[in-house]
Amino acid sequence: ATSNPNPDNGWVSLLRNEWVSMLRNNPSTGWVNMPRNRWVNIPEIITVGLVNNDPFASHGVINYTDVIKAHYLIADYFMNEGEQTICGVKDFNILGSALGRQITGYGSFQKWTRPEEICATLFYGLIKNHAFHDANKRTALLTLLFQLNRFGRTVDVKQKEFEDLAVNIAGDKYSSYNRFNTFRKTQDPEIYFIADFIRKGTREIDKRFYPVTYQEFDTLLRRYGCFLEDANGNYINVHKPMKEKTFLGLGSKIVTKVVFQIGFPGWKKQVNPKALKETLKVCELTEEYGIDSQAFFFDADPMSALIDEYRGPLKRLKDR
Repeated sequence: ATSNPNPDNGWVSLLRNEWVSMLRNNPSTGWVNMPRNRWVNIPEIITVGLVNNDPFASHGVINYTDVIKAHYLIADYFMNEGEQTICGVKDFNILGSALGRQITGYGSFQKWTRPEEICATLFYGLIKNHAFHDANKRTALLTLLFQLNRFGRTVDVKQKEFEDLAVNIAGDKYSSYNRFNTFRKTQDPEIYFIADFIRKGTREIDKRFYPVTYQEFDTLLRRYGCFLEDANGNYINVHKPMKEKTFLGLGSKIVTKVVFQIGFPGWKKQVNPKALKETLKVCELTEEYGIDSQAFFFDADPMSALIDEYRGPLKRLKDR
């Protein structure tokens, strides 16, 4: 970071409320003026979907785009709540080192092959490597939750247990875990312990419904002509295209009607499973109408919803 950015070198100064729109709409490299006149690097690599020649993209593991997206989504979410932060990659080589832990090996031999081990070694690397200017533990936790989701797993213990794990990894404090003694004499006791913690503290995801925000749910609904609109207070209307007979019943036309109403805490909040289920049923987007959950949620990105679901731990980790 620097206090004297030079516009001639591709640096730009933006107001706090402008930086997020730049990330979404303008993939230009630059520096963004954050609260308290702090400057952070916003390189092109962070724009959604868009790391060129990502060496990890072809390995089916978490890659640069995944982690950097997690980092900036956290910044976006909590800045909207008034939090002041500094964000950005401090060292891409260090970040690459953490990502490379997932595919450590030689020849055809892979050191880590079980899902929980792959999650554990990346989680450990992201926390300990300090590749970002700030929010390393928060970025690591959101990335872990996202990676678990990819493996079809979700947390099955109190969220604070994973929050505490992140803090203890950062401080090399394993003495409070009796289970750690089981792995103390192994070559990588920390990774084997974390993997064991993850295995015992997670369960299989219910694949019938996926975690999505209202914003993403609206995007998915629009694929089928339905949408969310007309938010009023804590509720929002569900609209659905319907066939209606024309005058004298001589023909028909498609009109959009309000068919349902669900609770609405905000576009970035996660849709609760009951509202999700009822909306899909009313919109005839369920298996009985030929639309199974995997088809409906195809390409759904759970990362934003995970931030909302784990808001508590992610917020507290800032000061731990």
